[in-house]
Amino acid sequence: MKLGKEPNTGQCRANPQQCMIIATPQKQRFSAEKKCIPPASCVGQSGNTKSTLQMVCPTKRIVTSESQQCDQAEMASIETESNAGPHKVTFVTLQTDQAQAKFASFGATLTHFVVDSPVGRKDIVLGFDTPQDYIDLSKTDNFPCFGCIIGRTANRTSNARFSLNGKVYDLGKNCGEHNLHSKPNGMDMAFFETRIPNPEVPAVVFSYISNDGESGFPGTVLFSVTYTLHSEPTSLQMSYEAELLPNATPTPIKTPVNLTNHAYFNLSGMTSETIESHTLHFPNGRVNGFLELAPDHVPTGLTCPLYTIHGFDFSNEKAIGRDFKEPGVRTHSGYDHFFTINPSAISSACSAVASQRIMNMPVVAVLKSPDMTLCMELRTTTPGFQMYTGQGIPNVNAKMEHAELLEGGTYGRCSGVALETSFPPNAVNRESFGWHDGVVIGEGEIWKHETIYT
Repeated sequence: MKLGKEPNTGQCRANPQQCMIIATPQKQRFSAEKKCIPPASCVGQSGNTKSTLQMVCPTKRIVTSESQQCDQAEMASIETESNAGPHKVTFVTLQTDQAQAKFASFGATLTHFVVDSPVGRKDIVLGFDTPQDYIDLSKTDNFPCFGCIIGRTANRTSNARFSLNGKVYDLGKNCGEHNLHSKPNGMDMAFFETRIPNPEVPAVVFSYISNDGESGFPGTVLFSVTYTLHSEPTSLQMSYEAELLPNATPTPIKTPVNLTNHAYFNLSGMTSETIESHTLHFPNGRVNGFLELAPDHVPTGLTCPLYTIHGFDFSNEKAIGRDFKEPGVRTHSGYDHFFTINPSAISSACSAVASQRIMNMPVVAVLKSPDMTLCMELRTTTPGFQMYTGQGIPNVNAKMEHAELLEGGTYGRCSGVALETSFPPNAVNRESFGWHDGVVIGEGEIWKHETIYT
């Protein structure tokens, strides 16, 4: 996190498609080829940093509590209740001199992101105090998914179904006639395994095996997300991986994957109750359009240049809420739209990651706090991001650090903004638009992408 400064663009040397799906040897059906994304272990190994795994707050209905030493990392787990019975939730804290990020294994969730600013430390993501708060609210229809991993496919799937492998797969309708975020049993409700590769490096790996048929999807998939906290500048890197494991039947299958993290940011640390006065900027033409939406919020397939509708043009810095009453924005009471990234910017991002110079990834969006004391830059290898300004956030109790600053101690409408990097909504059903191949993997293929919030 920093104020203002934007990096150089970097050079475009890679084909964006090389970053999206990586084939690995499986049953001798694939041979090794180019890999755009380096392993997570290649990054984040500098600075005065450490990672600790610890219990950060009490929880309701504690059944057991265990603690053990693992090298220099302190581990703690709490047994808590869900619809599937008792589960252990693990807590992780990653720390540098300038920042601290906290996570829970339920949903591989980012619960806190505390950063230095000129006016003191701020927790800049929305969240809850205990895992039971997440679990209890996840059972309701208005769970805001604060900081959770969303999958197997993020965003909307039209008519809650898709065709693949010569079959039609039904996901269940939870958003009108459509499916949203692979719910009602999406990965935001999954209990992930937790691993710290090196306790001297502020990084944690959450992994989860989604079995064939889970939430209606074909194939057994191994998912992992690696969170790495960097210093100088303070950055949170999210590395996503998904591998379709070998099928028990002789017929090869494919499955869709489109992961994201649903963190909501408020760079004021909640001294500003909404993000409407935050400013947003898409620098240097790297965001080149947005997807037109049908009345039911599913993209029509048409990509509109930013300038076609005044409210969507962030080529110059402006307050997020300035154009909430403009046509197209007013219809949705704010922004809940997918913005597309220029292919040359994606290529530059892939080149930077392949050369292990991740901070050379081009900045596609810049978010600033209302008092201009904190600035966050977004970098990603995905072809776009969903900007959701939180107009549907329910009135729910805020975590302690934020509750003290909020009237009534609750979050609500537009308390935070989500910048969810991913492939476009309904990509699995949009083969003719070129989105389909970016989200469909076969056996022996790995879906990999990187996102950095700086």
